[in-house]
Amino acid sequence: MKLVSLNVWHGRVFDRLMDFIREYSEDVDIFCFQEVFSSSVKHYKDKIMIANLLERISKALPDFQCIFSPNVSGFDCNAEAVDFDLEFGLATFVRKSLRLKSHGSLLIHEFNGPINEDWSNFPIMLQHMTFVSGKKEYTICNFQGTPRPGSKLDSRLRLEQSNKIKEFISGNTAIVAGDFNLLPSTESIRILEDVMKNLIKEFKIERTRSDLNIVDGKIGDQMYADYVFTTKDVDVQDFQAIDVEVSDHLPLLLEFS
Repeated sequence: MKLVSLNVWHGRVFDRLMDFIREYSEDVDIFCFQEVFSSSVKHYKDKIMIANLLERISKALPDFQCIFSPNVSGFDCNAEAVDFDLEFGLATFVRKSLRLKSHGSLLIHEFNGPINEDWSNFPIMLQHMTFVSGKKEYTICNFQGTPRPGSKLDSRLRLEQSNKIKEFISGNTAIVAGDFNLLPSTESIRILEDVMKNLIKEFKIERTRSDLNIVDGKIGDQMYADYVFTTKDVDVQDFQAIDVEVSDHLPLLLEFS
């Protein structure tokens, strides 16, 4: 089986993103997307976001079931309130041929809005789904960690969210993928490495941010944000970061059984 994890950057590179999704949907079984907007509105004044991105991806993936877990509603990607239906969150697309047993969301940090300008109070949740393949039951988790502080270093909340993920996957055959907003050297990452394999480290991935990650007019020096972790009973066959510019993050591709 194959899984792709990608922060889609709220559809900012829309055409290339959709081409990538269509191409990889031919043999990928699960897509874990972060930063997805959903709306009945087709057009929005802010060209750096696609308001109905979820609906457009769903249309491009007719053979997949969509699981959407919104974090917040009523705010655009600049944390400004809008006067139309707009939700933002995590989306997992599962090939319909897989036997989906259950799905849900674990609240890690609740929302005490309105959203701060620096997104420091942004609500955090862990989206999860469980499916059966043969005699094996897999739990797939889609995650986007708190975006602040921007240093991607440890904080009280980041340590807390890692411990909650560690507790949640205990006893499961699990894959946890997403944009953790963390550097590899943090204690928050080491907490997860205590119980799971860090595939970024094991496969010596050099970066998870694309050349579109521009900070102050140059490519940002924080080369990591995204990870895939697996429990030891997941048979990892291959893992790579795909060097394509469909977001300011690189897609991570896992092949497993």
